[in-house]
Amino acid sequence: MNKLLCSALSLSAFVTLAACGPPTEQPDVRTDSGTPSDSSMNMPETSVMTDVVVAPTDADAGPPAACGADYTTCNPVANTGCMAGQACVVTNPAMRMSMCVTAGRAAFGAACMTAEDCQEGLGCLSNRCARWCCGAGDNTACRTGPGSRPGAICNINVNNSGLFACSLPSDCNLHQQNCPTAMDNCILAGNDGTVQCVTPTAGAVPGRACMFLNDCPRGYLCIGTMGTSTCRQVCDPTMMATGDFSRCAAPMTCGRLTGAPMNVGVCGTPMMM
Repeated sequence: MNKLLCSALSLSAFVTLAACGPPTEQPDVRTDSGTPSDSSMNMPETSVMTDVVVAPTDADAGPPAACGADYTTCNPVANTGCMAGQACVVTNPAMRMSMCVTAGRAAFGAACMTAEDCQEGLGCLSNRCARWCCGAGDNTACRTGPGSRPGAICNINVNNSGLFACSLPSDCNLHQQNCPTAMDNCILAGNDGTVQCVTPTAGAVPGRACMFLNDCPRGYLCIGTMGTSTCRQVCDPTMMATGDFSRCAAPMTCGRLTGAPMNVGVCGTPMMM
């Protein structure tokens, strides 16, 4: 299982809560030859890249001035240093190696086999074209740069190498839990209300101890108080949302997650809050 970073959210007027981002499948970063590129040694024929989904954040300060400029041949984030019609692709993120290849036509989120399948500004990550970015909070690159998509968030640290990629939001509802796959959990992926569908880990049940958001079953978030995290039901403090997970069963009440949309909270008793 991939290691993840945690974010701090708070329950309005009560205590600070911790929520952790969901693990994702181990992706390959595809080079121009179609083989995965290792983060520490240049052995693309055998290596597999992993990823880290970092904390949700409201920050959107844009990319650092030197972001991507330390790569060998070209800047993969800004897609500069290549001729027109070419894409700057990453060949080794740990060693900051890059090269120019003829750009493809596949857009952000489209299927790919090699980096040459994707448009300028994109790489091939887990066989999907992904937009490169400069770290948590650099949502500007995800949403306005080459190959960008509205609502995308910069939250994947590829192999913990400092090379970041953007992820696409899901069209799901926290309270209705309407992910395309019935058992998947619609979780809060960004404090701006960005949501994503994730597959819960085996044995995920309500009230269990958890570390990551996908440790919890459908309709539940991994929320911590005083150093202990448990799976707690999502709810709507405004009482305006509809769905099976919008209300708390008595004697529990709904407390809002500070920084999240007004209708996002979790159920708890006064002692839990």
